[in-house]
Amino acid sequence: MKKFLPIVSLLLLLFSCKKEEPLKDFRKTLAGTWELERTITWVTVPPVAPGILLVFKEDGTFERKRHDTLVYSGTYTLQQKQDCHPRSSNIILTTSDSSPGYEDYISVENNKLELSTPNCWADGGGAIYRRVK
Repeated sequence: MKKFLPIVSLLLLLFSCKKEEPLKDFRKTLAGTWELERTITWVTVPPVAPGILLVFKEDGTFERKRHDTLVYSGTYTLQQKQDCHPRSSNIILTTSDSSPGYEDYISVENNKLELSTPNCWADGGGAIYRRVK
């Protein structure tokens, strides 16, 4: 029994750490500078002005900029969560300036970053950014 408990503990530790790997890999993919390309809403909105930037770093910090002017600097967290309807990404982004309970699903594909509200939120929306650095 004395040998069994450390082995089980070690196995539990190893398997629990694997859940963080997709988020760690995603953090590397996310790192960089992204410029707002368009927004997605249920109403028509005017074209997006150039120069609205998000800068994500692997250490969990981010910046919001307008051209080269810093608007906000803070931290972000990533976690996995299933949406009420299937989607391509189950990673949620929350930031230090988010309202309590607010969350965006986040995905990166072909140098495009998409932020979108959960599928079950009424009047949800999103934003598409393109990688600039």
